[in-house]
Amino acid sequence: MAFLFDSLCILSLLGTTLAYCPDGFVVLGNKCYYISMKLVTWHIAEKICRSANSDMLVYSTDQERSLVMSYLKKHTIPNECWTKGVWTAINKIGKKQFVVHSSNTTIPLLVWGKKKPGKPEQQCVAACEDSPHGIVYHDVRCDGKFWVICQTDLPQSDTQPKSDATVVPWQPILIICILFRAMCFTFSRIYCCAHQFI
Repeated sequence: MAFLFDSLCILSLLGTTLAYCPDGFVVLGNKCYYISMKLVTWHIAEKICRSANSDMLVYSTDQERSLVMSYLKKHTIPNECWTKGVWTAINKIGKKQFVVHSSNTTIPLLVWGKKKPGKPEQQCVAACEDSPHGIVYHDVRCDGKFWVICQTDLPQSDTQPKSDATVVPWQPILIICILFRAMCFTFSRIYCCAHQFI
């Protein structure tokens, strides 16, 4: 009985804490990220993200930049400037200045590497780690090959439920599971002692 209840508790917790992002995406901060380990050109990276109903990476805040950098380091994803990096949604294809391609808006967080942007033929932007500055933007040729990170906001239904929706937060479920497990343990000790099994 206790095993069955424990299993149901675990399943309900998994269902409430892991159901935020689309399949293949991970939660970092308030966004979902998909990381592809394929080395592709900027145009292919854009297609990969579009097919996943998401956008290419663009940092909105320093906190987001730190979260992504920590994730890449933790999972040993190469990200050194000059040799490796991840594509961003930033480019200046057909434009006079760099913009966020998907929205044609200004870059929300300017974190250019040293002496960047540089050459006019480098019209796309990759993000890479440049010690000691952390992850910075680096303009590169669009036909270069880098990793892909796609991002999307957490679905609204999970972050702000509709008023008629029933919401069961995971903390009360966890407390109930722990209390029930403690009661089962106490009951089994009393029962076993009374019947001299211990």
